[in-house]
Formats: sequence, C-alpha cells, structure tokens
Amino acid sequence: MSGERPLKALLLAIDFPPADGGIQTLLSDLAISLPDASVEVIAPSHPAAREWDSRYPCRVRRVAPMPFGLAGYLIGLLAAAVVAGFQGRPDVIICGHIILGPVAILLRQLFRRPIVTMVYAMEIRPRRVRGLATMLFAQSTRIVAISSFTASEIGKYGVDPARVVVIPPGLRISTSPAADAVAAYRRRLGIGNARAILTVSRLRERYKGHDTVLRALPIVAARVTDVVYLVAGHGPLRRYLEDLARSLNLGDRVRFLGKIPQEELPLLYAAADVFAMISRDSRIDHGVEGFGIVFLEANAAGRPTLGGRTGGVVDAILDHRTGLLVDSGDVLAVADRLVRLLEDHTLASRLGAQGRDWVREEMGWEKLGVRYRDLLGTVVRQAHEA
Repeated sequence: MSGERPLKALLLAIDFPPADGGIQTLLSDLAISLPDASVEVIAPSHPAAREWDSRYPCRVRRVAPMPFGLAGYLIGLLAAAVVAGFQGRPDVIICGHIILGPVAILLRQLFRRPIVTMVYAMEIRPRRVRGLATMLFAQSTRIVAISSFTASEIGKYGVDPARVVVIPPGLRISTSPAADAVAAYRRRLGIGNARAILTVSRLRERYKGHDTVLRALPIVAARVTDVVYLVAGHGPLRRYLEDLARSLNLGDRVRFLGKIPQEELPLLYAAADVFAMISRDSRIDHGVEGFGIVFLEANAAGRPTLGGRTGGVVDAILDHRTGLLVDSGDVLAVADRLVRLLEDHTLASRLGAQGRDWVREEMGWEKLGVRYRDLLGTVVRQAHEA
C-alpha cells in the first residue's frame, strides 16, 4: 500500500495489558510496532486500564464485564467492534485468540474485510475447540503461528501450509542496566555473591516446570554450594511450590519474589546467572509452551538459558548457541545442565553473549514489525484484487 494512506487494522483481544502474560505482551507490542500502519485495539476492561491506556500509543476500546461470562464479553466485543468498524473502516481484522472467532467472522461478513488469526499453541489442542478453530481457520486469509511447533499443531486441522506463516514473538530492546545497578539489586534481593538460577512466570500452570527445578536443586546444591533459586511471579501454585521446597529441605535456597514490576525485570534478569524454565508437554490439561518470550528477555540481559525440549521452546532457545535444551522429564539431566551453566563460566558467558546478539539482531520488534506489516499488506492487497 505504498503511497496510499497507512494500513488500518482492528485487533480483537481477550488477553491484553495491563493483565500480565506472554500473549498480552505479544499483542500489545505488535500493535505499536507496525510501520506505516495504525491499529485500534478492543480488549477487556481492567482495574488499571485507565492509567495503562493513557500511556499506550494506540487507541484501546475497553469492554466492560457483562452477564453470562465469555458469551457476555463476546457480545460486548462485537458491539464495540461494529462501532470501531464503522468509525475507523479498518483494512484487516486481527483475531488475537481463537475464542474470539465468532466475532471476527461476523465482522468479516459485515465489513468484507480479511481476517488474520493469531495462534499460540495450547488453545487449539482441546477437543472442545476443534469446531470453532476449524471454522475460524477456514475464514482466515492467513494464520500466524508463533513457532514451528504451533504451525505443526495448526497442520493437524488440515490447513493449507501456504496460509500459515511462522512469526515469533519479538522483544522491545532496552539498554542493559549498569553493573553497579545490578550489584545493588543483588544486595536488595539478599543474594550477595551467590550463584542464582531464575524463573520468571505466572504461578498458574504446572507445565512451566518450577517443580522440576526444585527437585533438581538438591543435586545442584551438592556441587554448587552457594546456589539459590529465584522464583518471580504470582499465582495459585505458589503454596504448592513453597510446600514442595520445604519437603525437599531447601530452606532459604529458594526465594519467592512475587510479581516483579515490568521496569525491574531487566535488573532481575541481569542479577541472575542462569535463566531456567523447564516447560513440559502436559497431555492432561493440554499445557505446552508455544514459544517463551522470557527466554528472549534473559538472553537480552546476556544470560544463558535452559529450557525443556518441548513445544515452541526449541525456537526460543538455539541449542548450544543461546542456551541449552534438556529432556524436561529427566531431573538428573536438568541438574547436570544447571551445574554446567553455573560452573563453566566460559560456556555460560559464550551462550549469554551469543543470545544477546541473536535477540538484538533478529528478535527485536523493529525487524519483526516489518514482517507483520508486510504480511498484513499482502493480505489486504489480495483482498482488494479478489
């Protein structure tokens, strides 16, 4: 659409800041990273939305809670989207989650605009969503998968691979914190010169593998006597993890930090020696890591990463280049890799430096935003030519 007005997109979201999470971060960054384009967002209300929205560059229409749960939200979302559609005349609809598929399809029929659907992984695995996902995929001009694993999950629906585009989540690159600031932060955490393993994640999903790190920690501590494990995040699993840590006699080796403010995360990553999140593929609740933005965040701080060889983690960690992959069900192997990264400073420094370079050169939103903009432009152009 070169030489014409900027492309206009309408983004439908059910996960959006100030609520925390990987999907929320991806969608909010995507909306402000498209060159020569404007995006309007429709998202759920939130107690802190007014302040957050006032600082956010894109317009966000918030949908207040309504009776009947999700069905009520979909009705409110549709009403807000119809108003936004008539007022803004978007060129393309971005469906931020398959659960919003009915609204996206109705908007497509009403405004004759193409749909681009975002897919992460675990949301399309339950059998109960197969009908909805199949219908939405059929109505979508393109489907964005955040990893090669996610693309393979979409493939199980019989979708033409030519309509599936893999674009990973990006990262907003910031300046690395100064060494003295990192040292001060370590003192604030009370870890001194201890060697620190870090996990950053909401404490809601068991598949994230905090328990695996905890079970590996006694083995690690036998060889790395000053090791500590920092657990950043909040959620209902905290009590379970605290009980597990006590049962393993880990004492003050484990520090539950709670939710860390976004502006502190670069300091936290830099204060750690190793970032580890041993996600597993849970067939019980369909839990799986679609990608793992936290691995990029750790690499951006120059820290090596350790992750389970499952799901989209194999795209988020370049094995033996930016970090190490491990069998998420093998506690002994996890302990061994942690010891290697904590004791082999040459290896850890090399992986961390290569990870930082990779993130800055390939995974920044400056580059990925162009890929998304090119995709949306192609979709709109093809719709006009049809």
